[in-house]
Amino acid sequence: MQDKRVLIVEDESIVAMEIEERLKTMGYCVVGTVVGGEEAISVAEREKPNIILMDIILRGELDGVATAEIIHKNLQLPIVYLTAHSDEATLQRAKTTQPYGYVIKPFNETDLYTAIEMALYKHQAEIQLRHSEKILSTTLNNISDAVITCLPDTTIRFLNRTAQQMSNTSIEEALGKPVMEVFSNFKNISGTEYMNPIMHILNNPDIGFDEVFIYSNNAGQNFPVKLTSSTILTDEGTVEGLVLVLHNVEESLKSERLKARMDMVIDQAAELITIIRPGGEIIYVNPAFELITGYSQDEVISKNAFTFGRDILGIINSPEIKDALMKGDTWKGDVIARHKKGHNISLESIFSPLVDSRGRVVNVVVLGRDVSTERRLAEQLRQAQKLEAVGQLAGGIAHDFNNLLTVINGYAEFALGQTENLSVMMNALREIQKAGKRAASLTSQLLGFSRKQIMKPREIDVNQIIRETDKMLNRLIGEDISITMELAPDLKSILADPGQIQQILINLTVNARDAIRHEDNRNNNKMIVIGTSNFEIDEDFIKNFPGSKKGRYIRIRFQDNGIGIEPKLQDKIFEPFFTTKEVGEGTGLGLSMIYGIVKQNHGNIYVESEKGKGTCFYIYWPVLKQTRKCDNDTRVIGKLARGHERVLVVEDDISVREFAVEALRSLGYVVFEASDGVRAIDKTVKENLDFDILMTDIVMPDMGGRELAERMQELRPGVKVLFTSGYTDDSKLIEGVIEKNLPFLQKPYSVSDLTSKLRNILDN
Repeated sequence: MQDKRVLIVEDESIVAMEIEERLKTMGYCVVGTVVGGEEAISVAEREKPNIILMDIILRGELDGVATAEIIHKNLQLPIVYLTAHSDEATLQRAKTTQPYGYVIKPFNETDLYTAIEMALYKHQAEIQLRHSEKILSTTLNNISDAVITCLPDTTIRFLNRTAQQMSNTSIEEALGKPVMEVFSNFKNISGTEYMNPIMHILNNPDIGFDEVFIYSNNAGQNFPVKLTSSTILTDEGTVEGLVLVLHNVEESLKSERLKARMDMVIDQAAELITIIRPGGEIIYVNPAFELITGYSQDEVISKNAFTFGRDILGIINSPEIKDALMKGDTWKGDVIARHKKGHNISLESIFSPLVDSRGRVVNVVVLGRDVSTERRLAEQLRQAQKLEAVGQLAGGIAHDFNNLLTVINGYAEFALGQTENLSVMMNALREIQKAGKRAASLTSQLLGFSRKQIMKPREIDVNQIIRETDKMLNRLIGEDISITMELAPDLKSILADPGQIQQILINLTVNARDAIRHEDNRNNNKMIVIGTSNFEIDEDFIKNFPGSKKGRYIRIRFQDNGIGIEPKLQDKIFEPFFTTKEVGEGTGLGLSMIYGIVKQNHGNIYVESEKGKGTCFYIYWPVLKQTRKCDNDTRVIGKLARGHERVLVVEDDISVREFAVEALRSLGYVVFEASDGVRAIDKTVKENLDFDILMTDIVMPDMGGRELAERMQELRPGVKVLFTSGYTDDSKLIEGVIEKNLPFLQKPYSVSDLTSKLRNILDN
């Protein structure tokens, strides 16, 4: 009983002593015995007893009842009255202090013990009840629904905070009023007057509503609400009250309207939208999906995007995309999808993972915009720009070819007249060969610039490319502009497509020429400077040029003294279709193409320019880390590799076919020939040809080289294949051969090129 601490308030000392002795005997702790009300209040505040035994009649200004009132108000301690007076007036007065019991003097020990224990029990129960009520009150006042409690006569007993705010009525104003007086104005969702649903519930407590009403309070505020109710029953089953709940559905309606609008946006979007589960199951496609791909929703829903959707969604199986999505990153880029009818579609795509609270990918959203037409038009514009430059080169190229043809034809005629003088004839043939190689090099430059040549990166010396392109650049600029070369003698090699380097130089030259010849340019000494140097990108460089990466590079410097570029335009010059030239004078694609080439090869390009003082472009190209073996063939005709194997040559150009057949036969090979794929198949079947290698042109009428090779390998399993080709409009066919690392020989080729390639294939 160590917690049962008792304060005795008794003005008769003998009685007080007797009570104290009895309490101690029963195990209670007496914290004090006082005789007056003021002292009782002071000791109670200080000692905080568990219970107070209070005599009603006390000496001083405060009697027991007055003292109990103060203690009850300030300390909420349980009080048991001790009294020998039980008149009606005193009892009625004592009731107002909510006492926990009475002990009538004289009393016995049992009466005292019973009164104290019952008072303590009642007080503890009240504490728990107040705690529960506080929890309930806090809960009700912090929920978003309006909660109203009514008595059976419909008068309000309780409103939570939300109900008070919704009705614009405080709980003090609402208590005791009929609920239909406070919550009176209801309309249906369309805004017309409606019977009060609360009245309906009061009359039919077992029937609920599943409708949305508009409730209007006395301040003119409107709330869309759903109304629910519950009756409060006594243990005997009689109705003790009613609980009404008004649920504000404004946010739900907003969400539904927003969802409806989002559904409309997605359904009407021109972009393809697909949602995929992590395992690949397609769970949603929008209507634009069918328009773009040709596949209906029914044909793709529940299918696996990694199998059925491989062609539809392009490179969804790409390790790059998968890696990004598994990390929770978004992937952006172009993909090639395949239409149901078989043609390709260019999609500018975004693959976005949707993650849960634990960071796990739960869905993937694919957004794709059909840019096939844009890409086709952009390619046409790029070709138009290149052809414009090619047109300017035509005169000079014709001059060079005339010179080369003069050498070739002249030495051929001279050699024919020197059949008895072998050394003179051999010298003439060597000059013919040299002129032919120069003609092939010139053709290669033109094809590389027009992008009709096969693009294949290799180890190159940029200085050599610049020197070889010098004559072409001078024809572009004319005699009034000079080009100065400042090339580093120890320049490192890079991995690049020579045609792309030439394209960069030509585009920059054309831009520089126009800037130098601009009417606002006041520089009389018109010049372009092309320089190269080795360069190390370090941390300091990266701080000034964010986006760069540390490492060894070569730097190409291209400088002119034209009109320069205004500072506000320098951030835009690499954007596609941005141009400062007049309408019809430029496509705005030159610099964007250069930027794309440089970035594709993991390099960087920056510009420095000042209005009226010219422009300087700096291109940083990564150095080749490991030198590759040189592929140049320096063998002479007397050392050509011979062979005895059987070769089927399929070539639609009769001159090329005759050259290849004659060269191979002269070196000991057994050669069969056909003018196209169809005839080659027919000849193989009818004559039962058996051969070791098929040498075929890629682009031929009726049947191309790729299809011929597949058919031949069905007829002659294990037969080896060598593909050849020169200029073609359909360069993608050749790129497919290159990408699959199939044996390939580029035209024009020499006898040594041909035999070297054949021996390499046959011997391995």
